[in-house]
Amino acid sequence: MKRFSWLPRLSRRARIVRNFLLAAVLGAAVVLALGTPPLTKYGVFRRLEEQYLLTPSQLVYRMDKIVSAVYVTQGDGWITVGKVDTLDGGGTPFFHHFGIITHVLPRDSMQVVILPESTEDGSTVIALWGAPEEAAAGEIALTLEEIEPWSDILRWTVPEREVFSAQATREEDWFFFELPPHQDHPDSEWCIMDALWYNVSFVEGAGSWPYRLTLRDAKGDVVWTGSGETAQENAGLRART
Repeated sequence: MKRFSWLPRLSRRARIVRNFLLAAVLGAAVVLALGTPPLTKYGVFRRLEEQYLLTPSQLVYRMDKIVSAVYVTQGDGWITVGKVDTLDGGGTPFFHHFGIITHVLPRDSMQVVILPESTEDGSTVIALWGAPEEAAAGEIALTLEEIEPWSDILRWTVPEREVFSAQATREEDWFFFELPPHQDHPDSEWCIMDALWYNVSFVEGAGSWPYRLTLRDAKGDVVWTGSGETAQENAGLRART
């Protein structure tokens, strides 16, 4: 084969680097041509927001688990809450992502919302937006009642009613309360919080439940107290990529 004498001779290491870069560029071109979805769960969520014109937005909270993630973002006048699940690609080298926005809420009023996925240890996270500016810390109590698991293979019992509480400090404009399940149940009895999350499917959140909220300033004085129900899922905006 005729070699062009004006081309520099590359060392073996340089040829390896060159070939690797060419392969990476070619691979990226193939992925773009096939329309392959983003490889990160957050990328999927961002695409879902764009699809429903909920951008630009700012990420204010994320919860990453092995195959799922929860996100809270805020835009110009709205708050979005949603999650993304990742499933095996079914024999392909890629993964399938299932994303859903469960809540789109206005920023012009106080919002108390249960995030649509429990933490790794089964805790429930409640996000609070719109607290008084002087509020520096708070405590929330959440009441769960009349929950039965949709399938009780073990035939365990579930308490009719339980109250869960947690404290949190202000994080810029937000509070995030993490309420753990109760650990003092007897054998063969569910914590009602565990039963709640056992029932939740991908397209659903945790529902709306009564809460009692107390907020205090930096000196410990109460600046706001009240009760209500957490925000009901109101969006159901879905995408599969």
